[in-house]
Amino acid sequence: MGPSSILYLIGKVYYMSPLMPLSLILVFGYAGLKALERPSAGIGLYFASSIINPHKYAAMFYALPMAKLAFALSFLSVLMNSDKVRVRFPPQFLCLIAFILIYNISAFSAYYPEFTSKKQSEFNKVMIICFLTVWSITSRKDYDILIYSATFALLLNIGKSLTETQTKHIWYAIRGTGGWLRDSNDWALAVAMSVPLFYLVLLTAKNLKHRIFFMLSMLSALMLLPLTSSRGGFLGTAVGGVMLLLTEPRKIRSFLMTGLLLVVVIIYLPPSYSDQLNSIFDAKEAAGGAWESEHDMHGDDYTGAERVYNWKLAYEMAQDHPFFGVGVGNYVAMRAHYETHPGKTVCHSTWFQLISEAGFLGLGAFLGMIFTAIFSLLIIWWKYRKKDPWKANNARSIIAGLAAYCISATFVSREYTDLLFLYFCLAAILPTISSPPPDTAEAN
Repeated sequence: MGPSSILYLIGKVYYMSPLMPLSLILVFGYAGLKALERPSAGIGLYFASSIINPHKYAAMFYALPMAKLAFALSFLSVLMNSDKVRVRFPPQFLCLIAFILIYNISAFSAYYPEFTSKKQSEFNKVMIICFLTVWSITSRKDYDILIYSATFALLLNIGKSLTETQTKHIWYAIRGTGGWLRDSNDWALAVAMSVPLFYLVLLTAKNLKHRIFFMLSMLSALMLLPLTSSRGGFLGTAVGGVMLLLTEPRKIRSFLMTGLLLVVVIIYLPPSYSDQLNSIFDAKEAAGGAWESEHDMHGDDYTGAERVYNWKLAYEMAQDHPFFGVGVGNYVAMRAHYETHPGKTVCHSTWFQLISEAGFLGLGAFLGMIFTAIFSLLIIWWKYRKKDPWKANNARSIIAGLAAYCISATFVSREYTDLLFLYFCLAAILPTISSPPPDTAEAN
């Protein structure tokens, strides 16, 4: 039985049967009950729900906004278990607090407020969850609950996308499951950020069965990536993989495992995706011309040149509104002020989207969040690489995930996602998790 037959069988038996919604109800119900006595369970349920988007799996979830319910449950759990919560503001959150202030000032001063309110409310909800997460996660067990909640949610989505290639014959530009994963490029960014998480749980697996399972999970993510047709996702995954290889203490084993995974992925690599990757090197001249002069947005060849043209418009908006930008969610509407025949596409770059909508102050605070997180994680990895493998492996995996985001986000407008801010929370919490005695750390 080949991979195609296995995927078809899994799709029919699980994803396209009542077993799928039933299992989600059981898992969500169990996590909800645990959240009443353990805030980390509610936080994990929130991040898992925001990744899965259950209403895309079964109609019954349309009446149950799981992410919003999990958000309310997390808030209630923190209040009910205040004796287990440590209110703190880690140094890594200074730039986050600055970004929250700048983002909201930008939203309140937007040229077109009607495009701002929904995005602003979603953003502030995620920010509240960030603080609840940092205050609630006080032990390694709580920390692992977050890791596994996100990992299994991503795996569920990856399995759905892969099985649909056989059950629904969806092969090109595979999309995510809605929400912030509605677009194939957004989904590719999430997949790129998922690979370090799968690598992390593979390293910490307790037995051979778990190692095989998580190895297959990481392989599934790598096999899905070409089906998104995202070049940015490929580049992000490559950079994240290089970060993991450079920090791997057992480099020979790591290179052999990576080579084996790549061979399998290459065997199943669609020829169309190879052409997509080659186009990265062919777009340089056209992209340069798009920055220097106006580019025909209605041409047949929509590649890198059009994105560079969008970046140019964003930069012009930032020059005219350097401090707080044109307003959150206002980039598309403001194109009418800069084009004779304005297009309706987003900027297709997180960095340029930020400078246009939140100004250079917003971009500076956002980059500050990323750099302070990576810097603190590098210190942790270097300090504990021989004394505490658990801490060191968590640190380098989060670094790899953030590196994957930085590259992939260059080609997609996604300045805030639940997964990204989960990474920020993990980076802020990790230094506060105490290390076990030396003999215990070696055992881990």
